[in-house]
Amino acid sequence: MKIGDNNLDTDVYIIAEAGGCHTGDPDTVYQLVEAAAATGANAVKFQSYIAERLVHPDAIPLPIIGKTYRTQQDWFRRLELDRSVYEKIIELCKNLGIDFLTTPFDPETLDYFAPHMDAIKVASGDLTYCQLIDAAVATGKPVILSTGLASIEEIKVAAQRIPESQLILLHCVSVYPTPAELVNLTAIKTLQKEFPDTPIGFSDHSIGAEACIAAVALGARVIEKHFTLDSTQRPGDHILSLEPDQMKSMVSQIRAVNKMAGDGNCQAGDAELQMREQMQRGVYYASDLAAGHVLKPEDFMIVRPRSDLQPVDVESLIGKSLQGPVTVAAAVSFKDAE
Repeated sequence: MKIGDNNLDTDVYIIAEAGGCHTGDPDTVYQLVEAAAATGANAVKFQSYIAERLVHPDAIPLPIIGKTYRTQQDWFRRLELDRSVYEKIIELCKNLGIDFLTTPFDPETLDYFAPHMDAIKVASGDLTYCQLIDAAVATGKPVILSTGLASIEEIKVAAQRIPESQLILLHCVSVYPTPAELVNLTAIKTLQKEFPDTPIGFSDHSIGAEACIAAVALGARVIEKHFTLDSTQRPGDHILSLEPDQMKSMVSQIRAVNKMAGDGNCQAGDAELQMREQMQRGVYYASDLAAGHVLKPEDFMIVRPRSDLQPVDVESLIGKSLQGPVTVAAAVSFKDAE
């Protein structure tokens, strides 16, 4: 599968999730885009919502928001961005060579942004929002579905609505921040088993970059990591976000780990075959021996480099007589004895 020009079979697609770390300030938004592009990430992603369409008027703030705001609507309304700001973001992304993504939280918002994105991201909280998933599928673009908060049964139900050719699943734990003991990276292997033909990735809410790097070693093909200009800011996602230098380091390490993954074949490649001749052991005579000598274990030295005979071949030569004389350090051959 591809996201834009990025082939997930060979490359890891890395999303710098700016989310709401702009705190509603357009200048901060543009700085986040520029900083994300400099890290080498494939995409910078925001979150687009209209507070009244997202949460009930009386919904209390989430723990990560704290008590500064009376309701969730108050918090999310603060983070809404004008469409004119998004127009500048999209143009800036094009100029800087980084993909623009945003998570839409309702079908109308999705329809507005879909033409400007190479994939549609559906948040964990909307995994059961079938109307939004159907709208994402209707775009014909890859649908990146986070799986936080959901059971495997709920994930399967949601996945059934998305054609296999469009589906990308991200393991996710919706705890902010996620402590190490709850990250549960081996769930990536579970999703790979349940959805063998689907790219599996990881949306991370833990502190630091270690979980993302480890996820790639487990086969994650998409990584989403929160991104901020200042991780000391509060409230919000800053605490679990990487700053630009940290994101750049993570991207570099992920690229390296992806190269290290290889093709999974337990077989010596061309580069190793050259070393094998020098590093594996061969079979040589330990001393000069006369014709007719009956071979014993102590007549052989098993040392580097590799020779025509393997150490296991010595077992078939014990007790046989030499056809002719041999010299010390000469390579042993089956033809020497009968």
